[in-house]
Amino acid sequence: MSASRSWILFDETLIPDASLPVTDRGVRYGMSVFETIAVQAGRAVFVREHMQRLGRASQAAEFIFPPRLTEARVDELAKDLPDGMLRVYITAGDGAPTASVEASRTFLNFEEMNFPEDSEYAQGWRVEVSRAPFPSILGGWKTGNYWPSVQALQEAKRNGCQEALVLNAQGVVISASMGNFFFIRDGRVLTPPLSMGARDGAVRAWVQGQIAVEETLLSPDELGALDECFITNSRIGVMPVAALADRALPSQEQGRWLSKLYRESILIAR
Repeated sequence: MSASRSWILFDETLIPDASLPVTDRGVRYGMSVFETIAVQAGRAVFVREHMQRLGRASQAAEFIFPPRLTEARVDELAKDLPDGMLRVYITAGDGAPTASVEASRTFLNFEEMNFPEDSEYAQGWRVEVSRAPFPSILGGWKTGNYWPSVQALQEAKRNGCQEALVLNAQGVVISASMGNFFFIRDGRVLTPPLSMGARDGAVRAWVQGQIAVEETLLSPDELGALDECFITNSRIGVMPVAALADRALPSQEQGRWLSKLYRESILIAR
């Protein structure tokens, strides 16, 4: 089996080995919304939660969400896939930039990959802060305009870090480049609000269902007072942060506990 596979939904059929035409506005202008679903042991993890979010994002973007792309169809597709990430896109289809959406396209891409090893969670990540203003499109939904995220991540990796925190135009921390961001200060677990551009992620919501979390704004000047932080997304689950902006954090306790709980209850026994 190849490391990468793709499909386009045509009427009721998923056409394999397909690609988006260059005329699609998802390609030309980044006019698409997507959800990334972890596939583990033949299961699509949090498939219901991801598909609900994709439907809401499509509605916000005024795209046409296909009723034939059901949770059951995604689950069935995952049964024949190795471990990896399945990304489902809904695009604006063909047309001029400002034309109304008449025919959205549904495109699925799967990439085979490994999940982080236990040793990576035990060690934790090094995270820096990207100072470039980060555009928030459609209130934090995941869209095809992902170049700023990639640039922030590339810069972090060049500097020996695994991730970067990004700021919106007002200079407020909104997320990590590829995930959401939780932090602990004075015993309280906090996270940036969706209204400021944080992603409405399925793993973010899972964390909020396990512990008490408050949504609050965070400026870069406050990062030096944090006791602990961790990052979430569908590939890593919950990743503790060992060092933030070149400062070793005094604790990883909450992040390690949530990371272990997620891997044991969601990835293994769900």
